[in-house]
Amino acid sequence: MITEPYKKEEESPPTESHLVPALLMCPPRFYGVSYVINPWMRGNLGKSSLSLAMQQWQKLYRVLSGMAHVLLVEPVAGSPDMVFTANAGLARAGIVAISNFYYPERQNEETHFRRWFADAGYRVADLPREIPFEGEGDALFSSDGLRLWAGHGYRTHESSHAVLRELWDLEVVGL
Repeated sequence: MITEPYKKEEESPPTESHLVPALLMCPPRFYGVSYVINPWMRGNLGKSSLSLAMQQWQKLYRVLSGMAHVLLVEPVAGSPDMVFTANAGLARAGIVAISNFYYPERQNEETHFRRWFADAGYRVADLPREIPFEGEGDALFSSDGLRLWAGHGYRTHESSHAVLRELWDLEVVGL
């Protein structure tokens, strides 16, 4: 998940590279395919390799750490999909809209992500419980920051767009 830009501590004068992206990651300590909530999981119950997932995650972490400030959220037992942090919420300008996961299997993650963002100093915004919204997995800000590209379907309801529009006072383009 993309969070706020991070001010890189350097001795040289500030340049455009002075601000680096900040990304949120979660180690796959409890990762596994233990239920089916999307087509990619179907046929893969119990087939994931925790050691391979950890190796791949560590390689990704090293690569991303070379180009961004990587922040970590601690994984929680019983939340194997917490590693997919794009779904944690949507963050911009010190505000985060925490996800309302559609599937009960992921709803336990909401409390942990809410606490992490609050502890990190974000103003946490909760959408109404009855509106499914799965964060950056279904919505991304445009590169100029003037609009939000937002999908909708069973994971994210179209009614979330009005809440997001009001939260950041910007155009939301439904996809």
